[in-house]
Amino acid sequence: MSYTTFEYGAAEATVTDSGIEIRVPVTNTGRRDGREVVQVYVSVPGSAVRRAPRELKAFANVAIAAGETAEVVLRIAREDLAYWDTRVNRWIVEGGEYHCSVGSSSRHLHTTAVAEVAGDDVRVPLTGESTVAEWFADPRGAELLGQAFAAAAGGGPIGRLAADPSTMSFVGSLPLSRMSAFPGSPLTADTLAKLIAEVNG
Repeated sequence: MSYTTFEYGAAEATVTDSGIEIRVPVTNTGRRDGREVVQVYVSVPGSAVRRAPRELKAFANVAIAAGETAEVVLRIAREDLAYWDTRVNRWIVEGGEYHCSVGSSSRHLHTTAVAEVAGDDVRVPLTGESTVAEWFADPRGAELLGQAFAAAAGGGPIGRLAADPSTMSFVGSLPLSRMSAFPGSPLTADTLAKLIAEVNG
């Protein structure tokens, strides 16, 4: 506990090869020398994975003389931004905007800086439970699935479905394995198994 008061200036965040570096000026506005524990909490709005609203990622205990301002530097290692992705069985850094809020606690945050972090290049293996949209979002998956649909394009309901963009947007959320139940579908169990082996090979 410090018997003084502190004021935070605007934080700045810089992305480095090793992670994120945050700089923030902190001024001791009281009449006594004191110490402040400066903390950085990170959030990722719009994250594709479930996360805590904010996570403590770095802190520094700094001594600041009365009336003085210290530039506090806090560093967050890139690996501390990662989450465990069960689809590929490894730690992944998600790309996007990382909001770095700085303050003396999670309830007393005074300034926020945003860092645009590049995500890891990850290719998630496609399965029968991957959606039609996920297959078409993957270049190789789109090519193979397009060929399978083209085989039915000469006729039958599945061929007409594949040729209709509005219908395809509707079925985009379906697992690919569900399409084998469509009348006239070229996606038999054997065909689907071959597609999965080839797209992930």
